[in-house]
Amino acid sequence: MRDLSKTEVEKMLVRGRALSEDVITALLDEFQKEQPEIYEAIFGEFSDAIAEDSQDMSNLFVDICCDIIWIYREAFGKPPINPNAEQWICDSVTLLDAELKALSDEFPMNGVFRFKLRERFERRSIMSGVQMNLLNILHDEVEKYASFKRERQRAIGPTFCFLFVIVRLMNELYNQKELCQKC
Repeated sequence: MRDLSKTEVEKMLVRGRALSEDVITALLDEFQKEQPEIYEAIFGEFSDAIAEDSQDMSNLFVDICCDIIWIYREAFGKPPINPNAEQWICDSVTLLDAELKALSDEFPMNGVFRFKLRERFERRSIMSGVQMNLLNILHDEVEKYASFKRERQRAIGPTFCFLFVIVRLMNELYNQKELCQKC
């Protein structure tokens, strides 16, 4: 999967945010039908976890996830349907959870194990072609939105962490599509 430029991401965001509510609803309905596990993570567990710190940031998270879905669809087409999606997403999120915890000294962990998880995180991020320009733009949006109200700031970390997870999941999903096309 090719890396999207900052300009491409910005243009797609503008186009996506100009779509009618009916088009957005149809896009999300299709995504819910074809990717129910990712949809449920976004609109269920992840947004609920953020809402514990800030409902405003939870709403922002959901809005930005709609942007992410639009951008991937616009840039790379329709995602593949994974017949083992429930197990795949569970495995992916579990692995990401351990890797993300290794990045923070807040979680107690054996030093060698932490180092190996950090290395694996970097290697897998590079291999999956994480959309760094997209992540940077999303990070800036989260920071900017949180800066308007002090109460929002405690949810910056979880919001960005879950956005990162969604971007990684979308990358892995679309990488599966590329692998299937090569077969």
